Amino acid sequence: MLLALLGAALFGVGLGLHPIGRDEAVSVLLVRHPVAQILQLLAAHEVHPAGYFLLLWAWPHSTPVEARLLSWLPAVACVPLGWLASHRLGLRRPWLAGLLLATSPFLAYESGEARMYTWLALFGAASLLAAASLPDRPRLRWGVGLGVLLAAGVYIQYFAAFTGLGLVLFLLARRHYRVAAVAVAVAGLLFLPGLALLLQQLPVFLRYPDQSWQERLTTHELYSISGLLFGGAEYDPWGRRASLLLALPALYGVLRAPRRVQLLLACSAGLPLLVGVFSATLSARYLSPAVPALLLSLAVAIDSLPRLAALPAAAAAVLVSLGLAAYADLRYDTLKPPTPELLAAARAAGAEYVVGHRHFAPQAAYYAPGGEAFAFLPPAVDHIGLWALPPGLAYPPAPGRPVLAVDYCDQPPPIPAGYRVTRTWSNPGADFCAWLAGP
Repeated sequence: MLLALLGAALFGVGLGLHPIGRDEAVSVLLVRHPVAQILQLLAAHEVHPAGYFLLLWAWPHSTPVEARLLSWLPAVACVPLGWLASHRLGLRRPWLAGLLLATSPFLAYESGEARMYTWLALFGAASLLAAASLPDRPRLRWGVGLGVLLAAGVYIQYFAAFTGLGLVLFLLARRHYRVAAVAVAVAGLLFLPGLALLLQQLPVFLRYPDQSWQERLTTHELYSISGLLFGGAEYDPWGRRASLLLALPALYGVLRAPRRVQLLLACSAGLPLLVGVFSATLSARYLSPAVPALLLSLAVAIDSLPRLAALPAAAAAVLVSLGLAAYADLRYDTLKPPTPELLAAARAAGAEYVVGHRHFAPQAAYYAPGGEAFAFLPPAVDHIGLWALPPGLAYPPAPGRPVLAVDYCDQPPPIPAGYRVTRTWSNPGADFCAWLAGP
């Protein structure tokens, strides 16, 4: 309970510190539609299942904090599940895994995101606990329970199937063939509605653009993945460097972890990474189910040290984690530019708010639905979530009035002919700029 309270407090700090982000805006704009239309939009445009979005539709989401609380809850729930799993796996200091989860920079960062990734982490923690708790002679009801768990994971995100495969392989390795068969049958039966949606989404997967969030896995991408999973800092260079202080000992801990943990990690992290080598379909966040097992492996590495060294090592890991979590709360987030402040400046100047790049469109549409203009060509195949946006204003404005345009700093501002720039806002480190111009 103390560890869960610690996690609840730490994860709650960042709920309202940043404007709503790009992907978050897509989530909230989507769930403002009726359920039938949400399913239609997902089928026609998305590569995610419907589970999280339907949860968010039913959850209060009128403010960013309300929407993010749906991510905060599963992050907190990961803490007791991780502690219990480490206890049942026989760690000498089971509180270590719980403490590392309660101070996880990844969970702290994703708690402040109205997205599905803390739910994926909770699915990974529940899978880890199931593998740790499986009796020598499980009854068939274990197969039913695991089947429900597997279906729930894939309803959250399709990449959860890799973790589900790890659980099934674990059952087969223990020669629990009937339990494995029941788990697969129950999961398949429960996922039939999700399968119907997935079949409708197949054309989206096949025509997904080259300029997606994901790239084929390289050393740099692997570095970014480590930065997110251990530091909550996928794009921040300082956060990625500091996260190596946790990632490298965790890799050593994987070698010393129980076989069932190694098997789960091989499936939940290893197989998606292998897919990412050959296909640009992997995002670092899709590896969220592996986070509890990775942090448990870090606990194993610390737990293997002599007593005089284990406690200082644990304290150092917690301090690094707390520092990274605080850094994520305080630093400028490239996915969450200061749109509310710029919109206020545009209103004060009587200017039309103009978005020059599609990356900034969802956030602008969240804060000023229908009150902004878009000065970019819509992509042939949309991977940003523009399909969830309400239509904006005409551009250039008619009759002519001032404009406040936002775009990347290295691109020419979308200023109409005959206009003169009178003021500029810039954040060169984030490559985000805004220009106020008038006729």
